[in-house]
Amino acid sequence: MEKKLATGKKKWTKKEIRILQDVMLLCGFILLSAGLIFGALYLVDGKIDQMETRIAEETQNTLNQELVMIRAENETALHALGERMDSLRLEVETLGELLANADETLGTSNNTSRELNERIEDLDQQLQDLEESLRILSQRP
Repeated sequence: MEKKLATGKKKWTKKEIRILQDVMLLCGFILLSAGLIFGALYLVDGKIDQMETRIAEETQNTLNQELVMIRAENETALHALGERMDSLRLEVETLGELLANADETLGTSNNTSRELNERIEDLDQQLQDLEESLRILSQRP
């Protein structure tokens, strides 16, 4: 039941045309869907990249701020330790002078001398501890 034209070409039936239209619509729908899916994936990928960049920048800024705060705290602590060491040095020198004066004036007073020596030893130990703390803090970034 095929109808042929005089030129030898086949004439399309309504059913064949309808099938061809349905196939073309399906192909168009598939291409449109694929385009929309790939477009959405492209946009999502761009958003993810933006978020990663923003998060990295925020993290870096936060770390930089914390580092500045830590450095300021270390400087304050180093300054306080330095002042405490100076104070202890003056106290040790004063006690040394007092001890020398006490030895001159109280040559027989072993008790006073012993107490002053103990106090000087305590202060020397505190000074060594503070110098160790200062050395440790000086080595921190």
